Amino acid sequence: MRGSIWYPRVSRLVCLLGCASALASCGESPQSWNEVAASAPGKFLVTQLPPGAKLTHVQDCNIEMINGSPITADKVVTLKRGSQVSASGWAADGATNKAAENIYVVIVHPEGAVLYAAKPGNRLNRQDIPSYNAAGLGFEARGDSSVIRPGSYHVVVLSQHQRAFKMCDRGGKVQVGE
Repeated sequence: MRGSIWYPRVSRLVCLLGCASALASCGESPQSWNEVAASAPGKFLVTQLPPGAKLTHVQDCNIEMINGSPITADKVVTLKRGSQVSASGWAADGATNKAAENIYVVIVHPEGAVLYAAKPGNRLNRQDIPSYNAAGLGFEARGDSSVIRPGSYHVVVLSQHQRAFKMCDRGGKVQVGE
């Protein structure tokens, strides 16, 4: 008799945990960071930072344009869900004065729990940033925005070295609509 009561409770608990997980990721299953890192450019993927990842904040980057519109801390760029998103800018490693490696353009949910990440496909030389070695500082990331739920988001650059991440947030914001 005890087993028959215990099983339905466990089933409900598993179901509730599954629902909570789905809500936390805005309806999409998060990809592991390794899947995001291995993905080809061209799509924003739902993800979260790996458990135990070290995150530091830096200011040696800038996302300058999204879909051809300049992005600044006081301007919100509007995107249509399901459209192609193009983001361009630059990212440096302040410690070496060279281009940051393993970078991602990330659209961050306001609560920070859900990330939509895309890898830049093109690295560009930027001669206009004199304090850094210009080779490869620039990037262009393109991605399909189908998985991004409508709402307001921050746009940041993440660079990864092993399990450590540097996040560069210059205040860029986007509004995703249907």
